[in-house]
Amino acid sequence: MEMIYPWDVYRSKVSRVVYRRMCRHFLEFGGYVDPKLLNHVRGHNSKVEAETLELERGIRNLVEEARSDPEKTKDALMRYIRFSNERIDRGEIASDAVFAYLKPIKLALDMNDVPFIWSRLRRLVHIKTYPKDREYTLDEIKLLVSKAQPHLRVAILFMVSSGIRVGAFDYMRVGDVAPLEIDGKVVCGKLTVYAGEGNDEYVTLISKEAYDEWLLYLRRRGNPPVTAPAITDRAERNGIKAYSVRRALNHLLWSSGLRREKKKRHEVMQAHGFRKFFDNTAKDYLDEEYVERLMGHDMGVREHYDRHLPKLAVEQYLRAMPYLSVGEAYRNEAKHLDEIEKLKKENSEKYVETRLELLESKDNIRKLELRIEKQASVANELEELRKMIENIKNGSR
Repeated sequence: MEMIYPWDVYRSKVSRVVYRRMCRHFLEFGGYVDPKLLNHVRGHNSKVEAETLELERGIRNLVEEARSDPEKTKDALMRYIRFSNERIDRGEIASDAVFAYLKPIKLALDMNDVPFIWSRLRRLVHIKTYPKDREYTLDEIKLLVSKAQPHLRVAILFMVSSGIRVGAFDYMRVGDVAPLEIDGKVVCGKLTVYAGEGNDEYVTLISKEAYDEWLLYLRRRGNPPVTAPAITDRAERNGIKAYSVRRALNHLLWSSGLRREKKKRHEVMQAHGFRKFFDNTAKDYLDEEYVERLMGHDMGVREHYDRHLPKLAVEQYLRAMPYLSVGEAYRNEAKHLDEIEKLKKENSEKYVETRLELLESKDNIRKLELRIEKQASVANELEELRKMIENIKNGSR
């Protein structure tokens, strides 16, 4: 029987990478793989192909063991859960992380027709809730942007104004970023996320500030071709990756003083804090459906038939854009727009009032004219009567 691996159920390259990464935890703990063949510290020299082959071997070992000696596999899972519970109790990981790491293992056994009772095992995982993490504040983002290197500054502005996941940078090319024009004027940027990655691909928007900063960054790089990475590392040799963004952000958070205490869980997540900032800010100005679409959330069957951004979504984004910007010049645009809208509203109201007064005046003038016409008509009739009376008098004489 041909072996089915847990990542085989996904066509998306992004999802396949995530599932391989998640199943590695249990396979290494249970001794199903050789840790030396796994990439614990990812970098440009990481041997992804060799690691994939080793993970496939680990899945085969797991499935064969579960078929021949299910009690041994159950014992390995119990030991892993006890080990994970200790980490949960110490505050190192959340309960959801354990469930996520076990999900591909369950899928591997299910897809290869290996019966296993999971409900009891899941009940053994300690459930510990943590205070919800918050988004970055505007002041914190301003501080990070002011101290970031050019490549990281562009990455931060992209995340702040579009809510993209940090993993999107692994696939982003120069050709994926384009201007969005209205009446011949560039109003913001358009970004294709996970381009060429099947159902994961979607289109979102970035602020005019982020797009302008990216163009300056490209000019410094000598305007590379459309196939080049959209953002490179500091040395400008390779495309920026999710792990390098996280590492650079971690260094920046400590050097800027936003982090001063070492702990497993911080109040703001390194990269996800920007996504939460976009989510919370955008929902004040955009319909929730459009926010979900711009963030790449699954919109169900309708998404597969309609991938373009509706005109109303663009209009609402442009209204929210100043508040998704960091620089004062771009944010002040919101105040000017508000003042212009206020003046337009006031002028519109005054115009309506003046128009009504004018119409009322015209109506009054018309009434006066009718009265004058009526009075003139009466005067004419009286004059005719006077003449008739005069003629009668003259005739009687």
